Amino acid sequence: MNKSHHSEPSKGVLRGAALSGLLLLSAGGFSAASTTAGAKPRIISWLVAHDRHDKDFNGINQKFADELYRRSDGRLKIKFVVPNVPESLLDSYAYRHILKGDVDMSQFGATAAHVSIFDMPFVFRSYPQAEMVFRGPIGARLLSSIAESSGGKLRGMGFTYSGGFRILVGAVPLRRLSDFKGVRMRRGGGGTYLDDLLTPLGVKLVPPGPSALNDPIAGIVRGKLDLEETEVNRLAFILRVHPELRKRVKYINLTDHRMLVTALVANEKFFDSLSPRDQRVLTQVMQELSVAERKLSVRLVNRNLAQMTRYGSTVVTMSPSEKEKFVAAGNVVLNRFTALHSLVEEIRALPTDGRLARR
Repeated sequence: MNKSHHSEPSKGVLRGAALSGLLLLSAGGFSAASTTAGAKPRIISWLVAHDRHDKDFNGINQKFADELYRRSDGRLKIKFVVPNVPESLLDSYAYRHILKGDVDMSQFGATAAHVSIFDMPFVFRSYPQAEMVFRGPIGARLLSSIAESSGGKLRGMGFTYSGGFRILVGAVPLRRLSDFKGVRMRRGGGGTYLDDLLTPLGVKLVPPGPSALNDPIAGIVRGKLDLEETEVNRLAFILRVHPELRKRVKYINLTDHRMLVTALVANEKFFDSLSPRDQRVLTQVMQELSVAERKLSVRLVNRNLAQMTRYGSTVVTMSPSEKEKFVAAGNVVLNRFTALHSLVEEIRALPTDGRLARR
């Protein structure tokens, strides 16, 4: 499950690395005649930094890579590059290499792209509300901030998620806010915002072990922690690959305290090198990929929760009154970050039924 550390490959290696059978793009279904006057397609190097081994999300990326090839009349072809680095380093690794122009595109945690709003507690109250943000003017402003924070070197092309709302899993059910007291969790496992939320609730934050950062449930597997933060789809993938760990996940607490959001990002110099026509095609396909992955994620959350209950896990939710107490605890954290407070309130003001997101 854990991956050993490897040194970073050179730019040449990144450009030429093969995908070892996971997502190798072929032009199957497209004839050479589809390219302009037989010209070779422009190869777009895509660093795979998210869900590298999950067939559902790999499949949807491949589908939209094929769609990009088709709509560009064979001018644009994505080559997926899988870096051989630990999971815990992928986001920063991807950001660094796309910033330098070693690769053209990637998908990684929005926090790595300096969009920290999604790490704040209880920004979203529902998936439809999140959809309104991603499709609306707030999402557009946040995508623009990726360019601003990178000095104009990067372009945000869409927000998505593969795991949906984060969950707390392990040996303790969380039915009341008081159930947090004395629970052992990983310090820094979800960033300082999560630590700030959990500490006043009586959680005992434990320094992570040397291998824990590579595995979202390493702490509970080793008996060092009572709960770990992860996502439903990530957890389901681990339990499918390692069925011997299923007995360790006694409770799946659907706390909905925050969402793991990823960003689709392109190197701006690469994007500017495309013709206006190809820029439009790429932008449209990436926006459609963002929407499709979000829809897929929610479907998989429902499927995987049902599957994990069959494994023996118990799904736990708080009552509405206890949930509001948890939200109030999150507001205490939010009030310390005045720069983000107004934006969070703008998001929370959107209707949770997402009616404006339905088109």
